[in-house]
Parts: sequence; structure tokens; C-alpha cells
Amino acid sequence: MLHQFKLARSVQLRPYNAIAFSAPIAVFVFVFLIYPLGQSGWFFAPSFGVAAIFRFILFFLGFHNWTLNPFHMMRVAGVLGAALLCAIHGANVENTLFEDGDGANTFRAFNPTQAEETYSMVTANRFWSQIFRVAFSNKRWLHFFMLFVPVTGLWMSALGVVGLALNLRAYDFVS
Repeated sequence: MLHQFKLARSVQLRPYNAIAFSAPIAVFVFVFLIYPLGQSGWFFAPSFGVAAIFRFILFFLGFHNWTLNPFHMMRVAGVLGAALLCAIHGANVENTLFEDGDGANTFRAFNPTQAEETYSMVTANRFWSQIFRVAFSNKRWLHFFMLFVPVTGLWMSALGVVGLALNLRAYDFVS
């Protein structure tokens, strides 16, 4: 991840790729290292493999009632919200592509230095502002929001796992 930060700085780009990879790395570290250490034994660590992961999920649900944990709810909202945003964005881009004549469009190969836009943000904004009365002001804010939603959701899930690893029972709704 630090290599991605250095690479982004060397080519003068924003470090969004490194920020995006921080969330799954945090979830991995907290689930596979911090949770077993907080529960005082490697017995509680999830094993690798599909069946072992499902066994760990069932254990986690039964022992901590993870589905009612607000951090888990924020994760689900973040991941599903990101899927919805990406689907909406893909449909917008596909439906507002600029055509170049013979049925070919400018989306053949994107070049960061190209002069023209590949799709019409104005048309997409007009469409969404008529439906929801809200739209993004520019592409950069839209893409940042598409990064922010899932990364925040995964980080909230990682923080929830740390809370359960240390047996902080404030958000543990076991009755």
C-alpha cells in the first residue's frame, strides 16, 4: 500500500487507489490477527478456505449477534450502496456517450490528455436532478463519493470487529 502512495506521488496522481486498498487490508488484519488476539487464542481465528470462512461467520453471528451490530449495518449499507452507485454510474456513462459518426464513440480508448469528454455529465445531471432533485456537480466529486462509500463501510466493519475482539459489549445485542 505504501508503494502505491509512492507511485501515485511520483506520477503526480491522487492516492485514491492506495486509500481504496486500505479498507480490505484493514478488515483482513483485524479479522485474522486482532480478533484472535483479543479473544486470547488462535482457536478463534478463521481458517483459510470457503468452508472455514463460513464456519467462522456462523460462529461470529452466534457468539456476537453480528447482524444487529451498528458497525455491521454500516458495512452492509456501504457495500450495497457502492454497488448501487456503480450500477447507476455505469448506466449513466453508457447512455450518455458521445457518438462520433459511424456508430463509433469516443470511448474506444480513453486517453487522460484527450480534449473532448467521453460522456455528457450535463445530460446525466439533468436526468437525475429531474428524478431526485439532486445531482453531482462534477465527475471528480462523483468518483470520490463512489470511493468513499465502500471504503467507509469496510473501515466501520473493521472497527466493529475490533470492538467484538476486545469484548466491548455496548453494541452486542445478545438477549
